[in-house]
Amino acid sequence: MKKTFLTACIGLVFSTQTQAQTLYDATTIQVIQLTFSQPNWDYQLDTAKSGSQGYTLAAACVINGFYHDSVGVKYKGTNTYNAANLKNPLHIALDYVQNNQAYQGYTDIKLGNCSGDPSMLREVLGYEVLRNYMDAPLSNYAKVYINGNYVGLYSSTESIGKSFYGDHFYSNDNTAVQCSPIATTGASDLKYIDNNTASYSANYQLSNGSLQDLIRLCDTLNNQPVFLDKVLDIDRAIWMLAFNNALANLDSYTGATRQNYYLYKDDNNRFCPIIANLNTSIGGFTNLGMGNILDTNGLKNLHVFANGTSANHPLLQQIMNNPSYKKRYIAHLKTIVTELFQSGTYITRANQLRNLIDNDVYSDANKFFTNTQFDNSLNTNITGASPIIGLSNLINGRVSYLNTTPEFNYTAPTIATIQVSNPTATIFTAVSITAQVTNATVVELAYRYASPGIFVKTPMYDDGMHGDGGAGDGVYGANLSLNSAKVQYYIYAENANAGIFSPARAEHEFYTILPTVIAPTAGQLVINEFMTKNNAINTDPNGQYEDWIEVYNNSASALSLDNVYLSDNSTNPTKWQFPKYATIPANGYVIVWCDSDKGQSGYHASFKLKSSGDTLLLSTASSTLESNIYSTQTSNLSRARCPNGTGNFSNAQVPSPVAFNMCGMLGIDNLNNPSNNIQAYPNPTASILNLVTTYPTVQIDIIDITGRIVISNKLAASTNFSIDMQNLSSGLYTFLLKQENGNTNTLKIAKQ
Repeated sequence: MKKTFLTACIGLVFSTQTQAQTLYDATTIQVIQLTFSQPNWDYQLDTAKSGSQGYTLAAACVINGFYHDSVGVKYKGTNTYNAANLKNPLHIALDYVQNNQAYQGYTDIKLGNCSGDPSMLREVLGYEVLRNYMDAPLSNYAKVYINGNYVGLYSSTESIGKSFYGDHFYSNDNTAVQCSPIATTGASDLKYIDNNTASYSANYQLSNGSLQDLIRLCDTLNNQPVFLDKVLDIDRAIWMLAFNNALANLDSYTGATRQNYYLYKDDNNRFCPIIANLNTSIGGFTNLGMGNILDTNGLKNLHVFANGTSANHPLLQQIMNNPSYKKRYIAHLKTIVTELFQSGTYITRANQLRNLIDNDVYSDANKFFTNTQFDNSLNTNITGASPIIGLSNLINGRVSYLNTTPEFNYTAPTIATIQVSNPTATIFTAVSITAQVTNATVVELAYRYASPGIFVKTPMYDDGMHGDGGAGDGVYGANLSLNSAKVQYYIYAENANAGIFSPARAEHEFYTILPTVIAPTAGQLVINEFMTKNNAINTDPNGQYEDWIEVYNNSASALSLDNVYLSDNSTNPTKWQFPKYATIPANGYVIVWCDSDKGQSGYHASFKLKSSGDTLLLSTASSTLESNIYSTQTSNLSRARCPNGTGNFSNAQVPSPVAFNMCGMLGIDNLNNPSNNIQAYPNPTASILNLVTTYPTVQIDIIDITGRIVISNKLAASTNFSIDMQNLSSGLYTFLLKQENGNTNTLKIAKQ
C-alpha cells in the first residue's frame, strides 16, 4: 500500500513540483527577450488587440539563452490590458511561423503583468495552492526584455491547451471549451438555453469538438441533475468551488463574472473543470454579483455557500442542493483552510516568493504600484477608488470567519488505521481494505484501476463479513479485486451533518496498491499480428484507421508490460515503452496503434509502420523478446502467427485484431471448406452469405471481434438460407448456429 502524498506533511505543500522542464521552475526567474524589427511594434500590437487579435511577427524570442526565430506576439487580457500601459500581458506563439518550434516542449508562453496586484503574488501563489487539489497550470516568474529594454517582471503561466490536456487527462482530441465570454456582458454560467449551438457561442469559446457536448452538460445540470455525475467530474467541480470560496476568488464561476475556467471532456465522457486566470485571486476582485460589491470585511466574511442559491449559478445551486455533495464541499473547504491557512504555510511560501522576486520588482519601472506598496502588500490594504486587501488580512479573516460557521463546527466522522489484508497480493486476486471509522452513518470505498478512470464507489461494512473482523467493532471493510497492476482508492465517510475523506485531498490524491505482476520472458510475450496499411479494417479509440501491432500473452498468468518496449529500429530497441503499470491478461491481447498520436486514448507507439518492409522488435530493458523482419505488405491485410501465439508468420487474408488467429483461414481457399456440417459461400463475402447445413437451424447469432452480437435472427427451421452482411464492417465474424436438435455449431466468416 502506498499513499501518494502524506497529508500530515503540511510544510511540504508548496514544495516545488517535479517537472521535466525548467520553464516553470518555481525556484528561478526566467529571462525572455523579444526582438521586433518594426519600430512601431507597440502600435501594431495595440491595433491587433483592438481588432482581430491576431499575432504580430517578432524577429526573435530568446528564452534563457535559447534562440527562437520568427515568433508571434500579441497582447492578451481584458481588465489587465490597456493601450496606455507600458507593460501589457503577452502571449508568445513560438510556432507561429515555424511549425513545432518550442522551448522544452512548450509552444505558447503566457505572461501576466500583475496590474491589479501590489504583492505580485496572487497568480503564482494561487496556482501553487490550487495544484494541491486539482490539475492546474504551472506558474512562476519571468523578466521580459523587448529590443534590449527591461519591460518588467511578469507572471508566467502554462497555457491550457492540447499539451496540458494530454499531460493531465491522457487525451487531447476531445471537446474542449474556454469558459470566458467574448463580450464583457456575457457569462459562462452553464445555464441551459436551448439546443442551438448558436445560443452558446458568445459565452463559450470552443477550441475542439462540439458545443453539443456542452449543451448536454448544461441540459443535464439544469434539467436532469440526478445524472450530473455522468457528464461532469463532480469531485473536481467541488474542489473548484471550494477553492474559489476559500481564496475569495470571485473573478470566477463563483462570482459575478462566471468565467475564467476551462472544460475538457475526458475519455470517460465527463467534463473536467480547470481554473484559469488567478491574477485577481485572494480577494483581488470584489464583485459577487447582483450589485453586491464587497468591501474588505465582506471579502473576509464571504459566506461559506456564497451564491449557492443564485439562479445565475446553476452549478453552485445543484452542488448545494445535494446533501452529500454539500458535505463533500465543506470537507474540501476545510482541508484547504486547515492545511494551508491555519498552519501559516501559505504566508511562509509567500515570503519565499517575495525574497525571490523583490530585486526584480524594485527595478521594474513599469509596475503598477510603488515599492512601498509591494513591501507592505501582505499585511496592508491598498486604499483608494479600488481598494485591494492585503493577502494576510484576507486569509486570516477567512480563517476567523469560517471557523465560526456551523458547518466548520459539526463533528465529522474519523477515519484511521487503513489496512490492506495482503499488501503483496498478486494481480487478479482479491484483498480486503479496512479502516477504523467512528461517528459515521455511511462509509464507502472508492477505487479505480487506471487513471483517468472513474472512481467506483462501494459500501464498506462493519458486519464481520468483509474482512472487517467482528461485527460492530468500528472496523469497516470492503473486498476488492486487484484487476490492474495499479489500483487507486480512497475512503469517504459521512454522517447527518459532515463528511470526511482519507486522504484529505481525494480524489486528487489517493492511496495506491501495486499488486505483484510477473515480468515476461521470451516466448511468453509475443508479437502475434500486425498491419502496416490499415484503410478499412478497424479503428483506434478515436475513430481513425491506423497501423497496429497485436501483442499476445502465451502464458496462463497476467504479465507486466512495465519496462517492455516496441521498436522498428534494431539499433534503438527501446524506442517506445508501454505505460508504467500496464499489464496483459493471461492468454490475452493488447493492440498498440502505430501512429505517433501520444495524446489519444489507448496505446499509441511513437513510430509508424513501413508497408515496404521493416523490422519489428519486442524487448525488455535487458533482453530482446522477439525480432521479426517483414517484407512489402498489402493494404488491409495483416501478418499473423499460425498457430496463434507460437507459429510462424503468414499473410492473413482475414485480420483478427484482439482475437484468436484462425489458422485455417490464412488463405482464401481455406475459407470455403465445410465446417461442422456447414457450407458457407462465398467466404469471404462482400454482401450476401449463403449457408447450407446438414441439420435444420433455428437461431443464428453473428459476433464481431470484440464479442458484440451484431446480428441475431430466429429462423424457421431450415437447412438452406442467406444472410445479408453488406452493412457490417470489414473483418472477421463468428457465426453461432443453434440447431433444431439443440446443438450449437460455430463458423468463421470474413467480411470484405
